[in-house]
Amino acid sequence: DRALHIPVEVLAFGTSYMDNNIGIVKAFSEKIYTDEEIAERFNYMTTLCSGNADADALTIASARLLRRKEKRKILLVLSDGSPSSTYRGNPDDALLYVANDIRKQGKVELYGIGIQDSSVTRYYGSNAKVVQNINELNAVILETLKLGVKHE
Repeated sequence: DRALHIPVEVLAFGTSYMDNNIGIVKAFSEKIYTDEEIAERFNYMTTLCSGNADADALTIASARLLRRKEKRKILLVLSDGSPSSTYRGNPDDALLYVANDIRKQGKVELYGIGIQDSSVTRYYGSNAKVVQNINELNAVILETLKLGVKHE
């Protein structure tokens, strides 16, 4: 939100023994964070969970966005691979279904960035980018968000 001057929320998701864990790394209402504080909150989340139920995470994140008053809503997913679990059957099919449903509803703009993994292109199509060098992640996140903002 400092770079683009738009409200931002950062969520972390994971799964641990039949539960989806959701961590609010940075809430919409929180304005300033240092890189160290954000990293500390992400690190805490990794102690609570492993695996990823991407379809469930997208459902929750988009529902949170839909409650916002802003006209435009952008959901940017960072992923390091394919989904590993879901409460909806096959994790791959569930993520494809949810991503397509979000796009079809047209209320939330959906983007994905794969971190050293190209699986995101399967789920997010032309709105997906892949980062092979982790040092490029910040620049690609900003580039993706700027492109999303310009699609108006």
